[in-house]
Amino acid sequence: MLGKLRKTKDLAKGEYLIGTPDKTPSLRFLSYGLPCENYKIKYAIHDCDEFEVDDEPLGASVSFLDYDGIVVFAGVFEKINRYIEHDVLTGDFPQTSISCIALNDLDLRERELFTAMRKDKIAIFLVPRLPRGDSDKKEVSNTDLFRRFLESWRISWGSLKEPVSHLDSQVSEFQPYVERYGAAYVYFCRDYENRDSTKVICGNDDRPVAFSLFDKAFVLPCSYPKTHEQALGAAESAIRAVISYRKRISKAKPQWISPKSSR
Repeated sequence: MLGKLRKTKDLAKGEYLIGTPDKTPSLRFLSYGLPCENYKIKYAIHDCDEFEVDDEPLGASVSFLDYDGIVVFAGVFEKINRYIEHDVLTGDFPQTSISCIALNDLDLRERELFTAMRKDKIAIFLVPRLPRGDSDKKEVSNTDLFRRFLESWRISWGSLKEPVSHLDSQVSEFQPYVERYGAAYVYFCRDYENRDSTKVICGNDDRPVAFSLFDKAFVLPCSYPKTHEQALGAAESAIRAVISYRKRISKAKPQWISPKSSR
């Protein structure tokens, strides 16, 4: 980490340095493959008071297991192509195809994700608009880390007909995040299989738009960022909310995670 660019709150916008932080952060997070608008992004470590965020692109030679937590946008491992299919008899129809852009990396990160969760590390998924399937398949579940995560825990989901842009959090620590970044495009279903292991953060009890799983994996709605800087802002805000929430529950429950959460 000594040779990596570092961004501290005391530096002006656009300034970076190489070196160590003024004080050792208590928690280290990885923001992995955040959306970016161009290829000239300066990937760096960002100091945020009690935690730091190591911003890394897709395919970077880092491991999820070396951090206290990771932040990933849903859909980062896939490419969505939209096109018009013409039929001389029935006319034009919009079509969608979904493909994985980094299959080997996805396989690696899936293994690291579930190993990290078994080690009580934190996983945060930020969920923008996400198509459920493509035109050839009713559902696609293997092209992205978030889709595989839901499939593994048998959590069903669907796309909202209209996005919900004004949300209130049932968990107070997440209210600042949802006020700034929380636009919901996806809902999730709680049933007898996952009701005891999930906690609703936003939405109703049967169809939440944000939830936690065993208080270690957090699924939060997010409008798709226009810039990489905005994506980082959403990641940092989500991390602050998770840290504050886990601090509060840890006072009442010294063991954060129940043994039954291992998979």
